[in-house]
Amino acid sequence: NTVNARLTDGTNYGDYASITITDTTPPNSFSISASGVGSSYFTINGSTTDGQSGMNRYEYYVDGSNKGTSNYITGVSAGTHSVYVRAYDNAGNYRQSNTISVTTNVSPSTPSISLNSRTTTSLQIRAMATDGNDGQRHQDYQIIHIIITM
Repeated sequence: NTVNARLTDGTNYGDYASITITDTTPPNSFSISASGVGSSYFTINGSTTDGQSGMNRYEYYVDGSNKGTSNYITGVSAGTHSVYVRAYDNAGNYRQSNTISVTTNVSPSTPSISLNSRTTTSLQIRAMATDGNDGQRHQDYQIIHIIITM
């Protein structure tokens, strides 16, 4: 940025001077987090500000590879990934965020169904599956009305 000034003697005569101000300060520090984690995608959350030249862009990195300027990351393999963001100001300075680990969902296991309890009038059945992030999930079902045909 260039600032121009004119010094006069009160009679409208004077000289001009200019000074160039260079922004060498990176954007402010910031932290990131992940949300919406799926089997091959996730969203990175976080932003910062720059008090001098203003913000230009954010670049998103997964396992050291630049994934572009969209915070919605797709096409990653199942597993744990190292993620960070670089925030650039309009002068080209950048600040790197903290690094986080993001574990994308792996395919769930084959579900199992088991009989929990039974009476002469009802059955309670449990369906279970295991996913790669949250562990075991189950849902209990109770069947009240049974019709047996032979």
